[in-house]
Amino acid sequence: PDGTTQEIKKNRFMSNSNREIKIYPGSIIFIPRERGNKSILATQTAQAYATILGNLGISLASLSVLKDND
Repeated sequence: PDGTTQEIKKNRFMSNSNREIKIYPGSIIFIPRERGNKSILATQTAQAYATILGNLGISLASLSVLKDND
């Protein structure tokens, strides 16, 4: 809530350390994805290409309609 951040490693969180972790109401907990997962990268790449091709198709259809109205 006050803008401070704290990184907690998995091993440190799971161990019985003396350090107490306090989570206050309104806190945001961010858990990153694994970096080595190739299927996530492939999915994101496919989504990017689909978006680009979809926008290109809409642009071409719009130009075709404008050309037919002339």
